[in-house]
Amino acid sequence: MTLRPLARIVKQPAPGTHGGSAERDRFGGVLAVGWISLGSFLVAALIVAAGFLAGAVTREAVSAAARAGGAARADLLGRVVQAVVVATAIVTGLEQVGVDSRFLTSMTVVAAAGALGDHRHGGQEPA
Repeated sequence: MTLRPLARIVKQPAPGTHGGSAERDRFGGVLAVGWISLGSFLVAALIVAAGFLAGAVTREAVSAAARAGGAARADLLGRVVQAVVVATAIVTGLEQVGVDSRFLTSMTVVAAAGALGDHRHGGQEPA
């Protein structure tokens, strides 16, 4: 098995439909062929810009609501929500230009699960 850089694995249309011929690897992924269209790039940039704006708005709204509710770490909660919104916008923008984000998404889920840990036993190992 040969390893390929993740940036080279992209979603492309079937050969002959839009992007010309495409070479497939052994696992069904399509390797990058041709150029990214300007329209796709502009739409991706707008998605990411809107994500940054929406992230700032949601951070302020969540922080204000948490402070009003008496939360001790209202600002931290607002920043976490902002990070999730911005990350979602970035992944959506990458998919718009054709980058396959399944691996990135899977690794994010695994990292989040590891960071959150198993809290069923109150942080203690079962006897």
